[in-house]
Amino acid sequence: MLSFKTTARTAIFGAMVAAGAFGLGSLGAPAPAAADVSAVAVPTIPFQLKNKSQVKKDLYVYIVGMEGANWVHVTDTAGTYQTFTEQTTPVPFGINVGKGKKVDLVLPQLQAMRIYFSFGKPLMLTVSSANVPGVPAGWSDGDPNYKTLFDWTEFTWVQDGGHSTLGGNATQVDMFGFATKIRLSGKEGDFTTPVVKKSGFKKNNSRKKIIAALKDADDPWDKLLVGKKRNPTRAIAPYHGMNSGVFPKNQLNKYINKVWKTYETETMSASPQNVAYTGQVKGGKLVFTKKGDPSTSFSFPKPSTKAVYEGAILPDPIPGNMLVEQQARAIGALLQGAFMRSVLLEEGDLDACKTKTFYMEDPVNEYASAIHKPAIDNLAYAFGFDDTCEQSSYIGVHDPNWLKIQILRIK
Repeated sequence: MLSFKTTARTAIFGAMVAAGAFGLGSLGAPAPAAADVSAVAVPTIPFQLKNKSQVKKDLYVYIVGMEGANWVHVTDTAGTYQTFTEQTTPVPFGINVGKGKKVDLVLPQLQAMRIYFSFGKPLMLTVSSANVPGVPAGWSDGDPNYKTLFDWTEFTWVQDGGHSTLGGNATQVDMFGFATKIRLSGKEGDFTTPVVKKSGFKKNNSRKKIIAALKDADDPWDKLLVGKKRNPTRAIAPYHGMNSGVFPKNQLNKYINKVWKTYETETMSASPQNVAYTGQVKGGKLVFTKKGDPSTSFSFPKPSTKAVYEGAILPDPIPGNMLVEQQARAIGALLQGAFMRSVLLEEGDLDACKTKTFYMEDPVNEYASAIHKPAIDNLAYAFGFDDTCEQSSYIGVHDPNWLKIQILRIK
């Protein structure tokens, strides 16, 4: 994502953010003067925010996205937005919406949006010389937002001829701060049938359940919790835990070795873009060969634990044919999903997607499992390629009418 994530995630942001740090903008607190790019009218929809957190601190909302080639941030509840200007030291960004239980805002049509929610103070961000905002890193103790309670949802709203499409989700690929419930109204794929889609978490106690599950999982999973023991500020993703030294970098090594040993004699299968491949470990690499065409193949070196958690399972060398490269990367995504759900020793068909077997065999990804269990339809974005097997919480509508987000109980 900047990718918003350092993983190879395939969600809505993808290649929309250039290399460099994506960042956040400023709302509410005085921001430096910048050109107002909202002079040209863009479509908007009502955006209602319900605060059921029970946190007795002011809530700040920071909406950032792209308008054309410019990164912009929303400056008021009416949906006005402006471009960023360079900030070499962190400055506050976020609209203060107070402690009220319901806030009505306006959401403008932007691409690669993030809607951040923070309690007690606005997010503090720098902006690069290219006017690109930085990203708050709740997993780094050197980040100015490390002790701030915050989380976010991701959306992109694109034009498609005479229609538009708005889609998004909450994400836990990097961290989990608190649970939200999303409702999005618009039209189905026929551009005629009205629909309201839901995503996020089911019940007010979803956060409590996630935190409790990580505590009960013990070492090293409880080490991913940041802040006070009784009510942590957040849980960070395992690969961030590796970077900060609280999660073992070899945690999956035995499992990875078992998988590699197993598929020296057994075979995997996958059909990206409806093209059938079989895979087997040969010479230490997992080699996939196109059925009926042995001249078309690619291979994956044995990944490290960190590469698996990051979704960085990549063919080496990268296939020279663009179509074959796409198929190889799709299989890499399926491999991450199968590793994260610990199903590779029970099922070699990467397309099987037997959801009842997910998170059942050791080693269980307790972080992903804890997040999926209380989610609506058990769908969430707990790692980069959690959209494989249709397990992500993404929802989308055409010609959107309104967006509603509830922040569920925190305290």
